[in-house]
Amino acid sequence: KFIFDTGFNNFSMDKDLQNFILEHSDEDPARLILSAGKYPGIDVRCAADCISGRNAIRKKLPSWYANPAILYPKSISLEQCSSELTASYKRRFCPEGERVADITGGFGIDSFYLSKTASELIYIERNSELCEVAKENFATLGAVNIKTFCEEVSPDNIKKIFDGRFGLVYADPARR
Repeated sequence: KFIFDTGFNNFSMDKDLQNFILEHSDEDPARLILSAGKYPGIDVRCAADCISGRNAIRKKLPSWYANPAILYPKSISLEQCSSELTASYKRRFCPEGERVADITGGFGIDSFYLSKTASELIYIERNSELCEVAKENFATLGAVNIKTFCEEVSPDNIKKIFDGRFGLVYADPARR
């Protein structure tokens, strides 16, 4: 489970935690957890999770890696997300200035890149923690045209979700 209880304030990263993560980014997260007593006031488990997340995306998402304020979900979401190169390529299929819906939002990489072409992007994710992480990351990255919704798309709510016209509805379901 991704930890939000102590290291994050309303899903935004505390500066002390952010600095700790950067200072210890080359260390083994498991060893950091074992030496947590050395770091009073720091949620070392949370820091270790973020260090693991940053290491997992270092080559896949270099611009996100470079931003120390990015939050990270469970590793499965990081493993399954698109790379920056792939997400940027997918942007070619997004109609310029149209509304777009990403109905399988995940970590939000595809949503973020599609939003650069779309007039408005509707990000939909059923996992509440992943949705909150993506929402905070979108704000951190300045993606103001993304609206986040934590729901599962179903026949019962599809009309509520899809109000109006969309130039593209994007779906990239989990591969496991």
